[in-house]
Amino acid sequence: MSTFRKASRRYALAIAALLVASGTGTAAWRMAANESVPTPRIQHPGTIAIAAVTANAQEPISVHVEFDGSVGVRHTRMTIVIDQERDPHAESTAPSRLLVFLCGSIAEAVDLQDKNGRKVLWQRTLLDGIYASILGSLSECVYSPVFLDGAAPFRQEILTGETAAHTSNTAASKVIYALPAVVPWPRVFSVNGLQLSQLPKGSEGEVQLVNPPSDLLPTFASPELPDSGVLRWGAALDSFADARNAYRLSGDLVDRHAAAQRDLFLAGALAGIAGGALVWCLELTLGALSRPMSDARGAGVSPQAGRSVRQRWRASSSTLTAGPMPWKKRGADASRARARRGR
Repeated sequence: MSTFRKASRRYALAIAALLVASGTGTAAWRMAANESVPTPRIQHPGTIAIAAVTANAQEPISVHVEFDGSVGVRHTRMTIVIDQERDPHAESTAPSRLLVFLCGSIAEAVDLQDKNGRKVLWQRTLLDGIYASILGSLSECVYSPVFLDGAAPFRQEILTGETAAHTSNTAASKVIYALPAVVPWPRVFSVNGLQLSQLPKGSEGEVQLVNPPSDLLPTFASPELPDSGVLRWGAALDSFADARNAYRLSGDLVDRHAAAQRDLFLAGALAGIAGGALVWCLELTLGALSRPMSDARGAGVSPQAGRSVRQRWRASSSTLTAGPMPWKKRGADASRARARRGR
């Protein structure tokens, strides 16, 4: 095989090794980059507030809010259930008139219906320039009246629908939820001429996350979850003692986490292959570059020329050593002359 063909073969192998190194290195980087993502973040989801109108509500009010825990959706499904259990011996059957407020992000593009299928209409509070520590700017709140009526011991109203507010966000195998809390409306602020009062003593509100991913493993909750395995928070609505404006939950999606660990293992293996291919590419390239240089150095004296030089040197050496040396002959003549004189 000629020198040119050998060099061409080395260059071809070096290019192939370089392609393998770049391909496997890129794949390893992409797999590792998918897991090297920051912790997901989410904006404040807003707050839900409940108020009674002119102390019409005499029995405790129970407010239960559910948010759908599906991830990767554009809108959040939500349900607000308002209950009131009347004293069966009470003479008054006056309906309880309440106001439901949505403040902040949860009020964006909200679309709810009541239990009879009627669309819930929302109004602005017109409270510009007023800020509450729990609710934020009251100008960003909308409200709708709710009536709990009937002579039955148990009264209920259900508002269900969706909102454009995002209550979840994911990054790789991590997920975070931010759910609006239920709090009492500050009674010092009247709304559009309506005098509001505090909810009856014993009123409670709770927020629950329903239909979360089946592989969700909660790792952090603020505040802590009261019941293990139940994604639900509760607080009193007759005071601001336990009021929170939002609930947060962080966790890992176990199936995604397992897939991510597998990808990291494959990324490490591909990185090793890429490193080996790169070393092989360098060896082939250096070998292909050094071979022509050694051939060029050897091309200065041909083998035939080297043999002819050695033959001439040997011939001259044999000629010099074939007869007696001149200085040896002169030494012999001088010895014979001294011998004659001695005689």
